[in-house]
Amino acid sequence: MRKRPLIIAGRQDGTTVRMGTVFEKGRRMDTAALRATTGDVGAHLSEMTVGDMSIPAAATNGDLGDLFVAAVDRNARLTALLTGDELTSPRAAPIDRASFPLVADQYGGGFDHRYRRSAGLMVAAFAGVLDTHRVVDLDGTHTTAGALYEHAVRDAFLLTWNIATAIDIRYQPRPDIVRGVIQTMLSHIEDADLATAVDVLVQLSGPHRDK
Repeated sequence: MRKRPLIIAGRQDGTTVRMGTVFEKGRRMDTAALRATTGDVGAHLSEMTVGDMSIPAAATNGDLGDLFVAAVDRNARLTALLTGDELTSPRAAPIDRASFPLVADQYGGGFDHRYRRSAGLMVAAFAGVLDTHRVVDLDGTHTTAGALYEHAVRDAFLLTWNIATAIDIRYQPRPDIVRGVIQTMLSHIEDADLATAVDVLVQLSGPHRDK
C-alpha cells in the first residue's frame, strides 16, 4: 500500500494547508451514476430563472439559490480534495447570490452552465481515483473515496428532486440510481433525512405529469 500526502488548499501568503493523507490500493472508480445524476441537475437548472432561485426548497430551511450555491461549492471542494488543486484556482471560483443575474446569462448557458462546469471537474476527479477504498483524511475524519462518491451521487439526486419539486417539473431517475441513493441514506442514519427519503420514494413510485 502506497502512502502520499494530500495538499488541497493554498493560502494567500503562498503557504499550503495539508488537509490529510491518502492511502491507495484496489480498483478504479466507476463514475456512471455520478455523471447521470449531475446531468439531471444540469437539465433541471436549465429550466430555472433568477426568480426561481428564491423559491423555498423542500425539507430545508433555505431556498433553491442556497442549494445551488452550496452544490457548486461542494463540487469544487471535492475536486480539490481528490486532485490536490487549490480551492483558489480559477476553475474552482466560488459563487454567491449577488452573481446570479450574471450567471443566468453566462454564455447563454444559464445556471446549468455554471453547475455543469463544476460537476464536470468533480466527475473527472473521481474518474482519476484508482481505488474506491482510498482513504482520505477529511478535516480530521477518515472516509473513503467510495463513500465520498456515494454521497456526491446522493447530493446531486436530492438537488434535482428539490428543484423538480419546487418548480413542479418531472423527475424520473433510473431505478438503480434511486435504489443506490436510498441505500446510501439509510446506511448513514446520522446524515439521512428519512422524511425526504420516504417522500422521494412515494413521488417516484406514483404517476408523473409532463410539463
